[in-house]
Amino acid sequence: MSVTEQARIALICASNQNRSMETHDLLVKKGFRRVQSFGTNSQVKLPGTAADKPNAYTFATTYKEIYEDLKKKDEDFYTQKGLLNMVLRNSRIKDRPQRFQDNKDEFDIIITFEDRVFDIVCEELRNRGTNSGRPLHVINFSVKDTPEEAVIGAIHVHSFLKMLEEFDDSWEDQIDDVIDEFQNSSGRPLLHSVVFQ
Repeated sequence: MSVTEQARIALICASNQNRSMETHDLLVKKGFRRVQSFGTNSQVKLPGTAADKPNAYTFATTYKEIYEDLKKKDEDFYTQKGLLNMVLRNSRIKDRPQRFQDNKDEFDIIITFEDRVFDIVCEELRNRGTNSGRPLHVINFSVKDTPEEAVIGAIHVHSFLKMLEEFDDSWEDQIDDVIDEFQNSSGRPLLHSVVFQ
């Protein structure tokens, strides 16, 4: 199975705003055809004008609605922080954020962007039980939740997936070696778990 053309890939961060969407955008531009992105929080949260006052939205809120709300609240502030551009980019990829726990699609590879999200995803998958018995590889790239780190994280995820692509149909047999090679070359530790769906 070609990773680029056939592998079903899920990208998951906390709110489906920054890290998962930056990587979603890059992978689609690089020709990956079966990519979805999600968050795991109970609400979508974005920084507010004060640290103790984040902007919170339901996952049913569209990116365009979030954009308009932030623009109305303080256009200059949210433009300067890069949030308006980020949400606008997101709206070009899909209509709204999605919560992983509400999605029952099967995937071949799930990429998470922080340890806490990795744990939530693995627990959710174990609680679902098995249907097809197919292996699902959950891999965590620890990426700080900033626009700059999200770009770097997206590049790392793309590089890792291209390394898997070199093995074509046997990528699942080689995944442990690719993880080791990636960790050695990038200096970034990865978490990996196999869950049967």
